[in-house]
Amino acid sequence: MPSSTTVFRQIAGYAILALSCLEEAGERWVLLKDIVGRVNVPGPYLAKILHALAKAGVVRAKRGYRGGFALAKPAGKVSIAEIVNAVEGASWMGGCMLGFTECTDDRACPAHALCKTERAKIRGFLERLTLRDVAEFDMRHGAIRGLNVLHGVSARPLLNTKKARKGSETRRGRHRV
Repeated sequence: MPSSTTVFRQIAGYAILALSCLEEAGERWVLLKDIVGRVNVPGPYLAKILHALAKAGVVRAKRGYRGGFALAKPAGKVSIAEIVNAVEGASWMGGCMLGFTECTDDRACPAHALCKTERAKIRGFLERLTLRDVAEFDMRHGAIRGLNVLHGVSARPLLNTKKARKGSETRRGRHRV
């Protein structure tokens, strides 16, 4: 259920947070478990979100050895509206503000004109706002980095590399995968 300050549902917020992590990694593949550790969202739910984003062409998904997720294009070319459309569908801003099932230009509720104008402004803003903008905010303000009480996120390494796994050896000297 959205709060009174959000325009879209929580799934879109999770998608934006996850993609912000991928922006940090650049073109390198990032494991699902590393993204989960940063944004504190259940793995199966986040996998579903990331696969929807892959289907929409926002991310690339690769199974198997050295697989994971990566951005399909630079973060500066991914709009927040594109992300929200991918996970919520194109009608995410639809519906009557007052809850009427039939509210159109022909049969408008008392708030219809105001809502139509404001929704157009919000949609335009979100089409201009990019993932890069969100990631830069995130880096400055630590929304999902380091110790974050709101999301309960740890400061684990994000990249799927030998250097990132160096400290994860088992008793037999092999790396955990």
